Amino acid sequence: MTRGSALPVRHLLLAWLAVLVWGVNFSVIDAGLANFPPLLFATLRFAAVAVCCLFVPRPQIAWRWLVLVGLFTGTGQYALLYLGMAAGMPAGLSSLVMQAQVPFTLLFAALALHERPSRRQAFGIAVSVLGLGLVGLARGGSVTLLSLLLVLGAAASWAVGNVCTRIAKPDNGLRLVIWSSVVPPLPLLTLSLLHEGAHRDITAFGHAGLGAWLSLAYSVVLSTILAMGSWSMLLGRHQADRVVPYALAIPVIGFLTGHIVRDESVTAPMLLGAAVVILGLALVVSRTGLWPRILRRPGRFEQLGESERSTRRTVPEAAGRIHAAQTPESEGREPALRGGELAGEGASARFRSLVRRGTQLL
Repeated sequence: MTRGSALPVRHLLLAWLAVLVWGVNFSVIDAGLANFPPLLFATLRFAAVAVCCLFVPRPQIAWRWLVLVGLFTGTGQYALLYLGMAAGMPAGLSSLVMQAQVPFTLLFAALALHERPSRRQAFGIAVSVLGLGLVGLARGGSVTLLSLLLVLGAAASWAVGNVCTRIAKPDNGLRLVIWSSVVPPLPLLTLSLLHEGAHRDITAFGHAGLGAWLSLAYSVVLSTILAMGSWSMLLGRHQADRVVPYALAIPVIGFLTGHIVRDESVTAPMLLGAAVVILGLALVVSRTGLWPRILRRPGRFEQLGESERSTRRTVPEAAGRIHAAQTPESEGREPALRGGELAGEGASARFRSLVRRGTQLL
């Protein structure tokens, strides 16, 4: 686990890749829900992912964590999200409300794991939440209370799943996602049959077009296996406050995608709110190595640890002493060196070897 340090560049790229995939995914879900009932769509999504467990080894974590992650990150999150979107929550606004999972996750992590964000991160999160509120006020007038509560419930379920993943510390995020996907299909299918009815589910299969199946494929391969697998891996290796705040950029991507693909309106107050979200996110990640690299670029010597600094000082000094021992002025003071180990070709070879090692350290 990484505490108080920057995300490695490859992990930073994975975090942004997951954010991009999820931001686009809300418009993809909207397209899928036009053909499939919400609970059936969620059932198909996780059933397709669960098939992969036949080819992927089980992660080295206890079964109870697989079940809990499957129930909260899979069943609870997507059942409530799909129902909320089917009840009228637009794709862009859904991507916004789902980011309530950020403060939820940090709150739950603080209670369960004592992982508290720094003051800078807490302030950045507060700024981002303010930006989310601005966007919500600019767009949320026509949204029903039921759809809003359903998506908020999905965000809370996602947050609990994030904390369960942190506690489980999976050795492989992809394996966790695939094996935890074994849990949701049965409860989701049961809820679908009870709430939507078998006749409606069968009819949806018969009328689903290419767009519906492409939407399902995106949700399975990119959103679940790739993005969620990367997210689970990051949460298993880093504190929640180092990973989760990146999700605050999802609604910005979600609104832009909804405007381009679904022709959802984007107003000036919404753009202002999105800008505030980005500002808050910049404050949050400024302690994780992204902005320090841009705003202050320390020299190589400043980045070295104390032991390396000591090595850089002592190696040239040692080489200088050896060089001084070989000068003509030293012959009178150090006659013993003439017949010692530094004499002749052996001395030259040792000197070159020491200088070469010093150069490698430099």
